[in-house]
Amino acid sequence: MENSEELLKNQRDLGTTETYGQSDQLNNIALNQKLVLFTLGLCLFVDIMGYSMVLPLLPSFATNLGASPFTIGLIISMNAIVTMIFSPLWGKLSDKVGRIIPLIISQIGTVISFILLAFSSNITLIFVSRILDGIFGGQAPIVNAYFSDVTNDRDRHKKMGLLFFGVSLGIIIGPAIGGLLGNINWAIPCLLAALFGTGSIFLTKKYLPENNTRNELINHNPPIRPTQQKKLLKSELSEKRKIFILILSEIFFVNFAFSIINSSLPVYLDIRFDVSADQIGILYTLIGIEMMIFSLLIFKRLIGKFGEKRIFLFANIGMICSFIIFPYLDRFWMIYLFMFFNIFFIMSIKPIIQLRLAKKIPSSSQGSINGWAVNSKYLPKIFAPLITTYYLEIEFLGRINSYFLIGLTSAIIGIMLLALFLLDSGLDKKKSKNESSQI
Repeated sequence: MENSEELLKNQRDLGTTETYGQSDQLNNIALNQKLVLFTLGLCLFVDIMGYSMVLPLLPSFATNLGASPFTIGLIISMNAIVTMIFSPLWGKLSDKVGRIIPLIISQIGTVISFILLAFSSNITLIFVSRILDGIFGGQAPIVNAYFSDVTNDRDRHKKMGLLFFGVSLGIIIGPAIGGLLGNINWAIPCLLAALFGTGSIFLTKKYLPENNTRNELINHNPPIRPTQQKKLLKSELSEKRKIFILILSEIFFVNFAFSIINSSLPVYLDIRFDVSADQIGILYTLIGIEMMIFSLLIFKRLIGKFGEKRIFLFANIGMICSFIIFPYLDRFWMIYLFMFFNIFFIMSIKPIIQLRLAKKIPSSSQGSINGWAVNSKYLPKIFAPLITTYYLEIEFLGRINSYFLIGLTSAIIGIMLLALFLLDSGLDKKKSKNESSQI
């Protein structure tokens, strides 16, 4: 566990100072860091569980109210689109006024949206509730920004698993509870999600002290002429823009590669293997369990032993190879093996990108950048299912069939991700050389 001096030193090294509290806040975070990290993981768990508990039941409920398939698709897409618009705004707000107030407001809005959904008696109210949930969908960028605030570069990878564990647990438990209680009454899962959200608000208020930081310009050098200052500022902005674009592109491509197959996996399994819903449910449960075990127990050990770069390269190349063999999986048991390794590779890459984001982006911009990162995750969820389902409608043309196109597209995306990572690593190496030459 870090002590307060280490936290203060880390912030000074980053060129940041406290804005919304005194040094006792740093002491509180240092003394209660495990509880703080647990609460952050719980916030994500509640957010994901509430969403995954309600979403599978939404189509049947909307159909009973007379919604067409297109309307149902619009309800689901509308939530994602509104979330994409408002996530960067929530993140930017947390950079300006602190993390906790925006986080609690976001949680309250989500609770209200679930209560409204529980008592929706027509399609209009369902639309309003899902749009409201999207407007207040700021938990993920704020939690990730707060996590970056209270951890340092040295041991952040050891604690990252707890956040991903919360997400994985929510993915597993949500659909199970939703399916069980939804058969009794549609309103029960919605109200239960609201109850969990309310509990999360109290935990946030009790255990998460305000810890927002803001960059402060500290200049110990002689005065710089206006022309020189302008050049330096331009150079600095250009460098930040490159980092910003590269990291968001990496987030986009890893989620795109994941979504190409996983977003339409039930449709693919039904067409190719004619499997039952129970078999698909078992597969998803096993995937969720693997994600939990990897996040909590394996990831930090891998990074500690081999380092971020080696793990990323190994996982990225392994992911590309798994996509190449995807078209040739002609037995259902092969899908279990494929998903086991594919999830292992994906779960190795995702947290490394998040770690790089936390390391490279200043604390004063963590909220807004994490907001844009949410967009980079949501965009593939919108387009990937359309691409995959379009491929599945294509007739067989010898070896060039729909499965081949799915595997090929995923492999190309994986190669693009690898190219971005190598470019990013090259820029890091170049920057280190320049800094060494200036010493």
